[in-house]
Amino acid sequence: MAKIPKINDKNEIVGETTIKEAKKNGWPRRIAKVVVQDEYGMVLLQKRSLNVAAWPGRWDVCGGHVDVGETYQKAAEREMREELNVQVSVSEPIEIIFSAEENVFFGIGSATINHETPMRLKEDEVEAVRWISLEKLEHEFASSPSDFIPILQHALQALRDTLFA
Repeated sequence: MAKIPKINDKNEIVGETTIKEAKKNGWPRRIAKVVVQDEYGMVLLQKRSLNVAAWPGRWDVCGGHVDVGETYQKAAEREMREELNVQVSVSEPIEIIFSAEENVFFGIGSATINHETPMRLKEDEVEAVRWISLEKLEHEFASSPSDFIPILQHALQALRDTLFA
């Protein structure tokens, strides 16, 4: 079982633990997210498999737990390789957002890939992918928020604030 950093409520590393142990004890965790855009400004979404523990069947961006010895950036790059079989360079986190609901620090980075990049989905984690414009995504959020993981709206706002500031 992979080790993750044991962190305190200030996102400071205080040791090592496992995901299971952190959840059991109510310790905060680190999760890397990457908002991937193509050359047209479309955002890549992936639909979470019905087999995953958190938010099954909802739309999300690529990401996962930060392992011991990883930065948010390196974890996001690893998750892109594991979940979509795509090599990408991810920016340092645009923003780190704490979700009290999930007890998670989300480090949100960004990356750009070609719209035609071939992907091979890790089917036990990712059911489908699709490209969507920010405007259409915002409309879908407004009309069907339960189709998406909650932190996604914050991740996209962080990206929009950074890119269009």
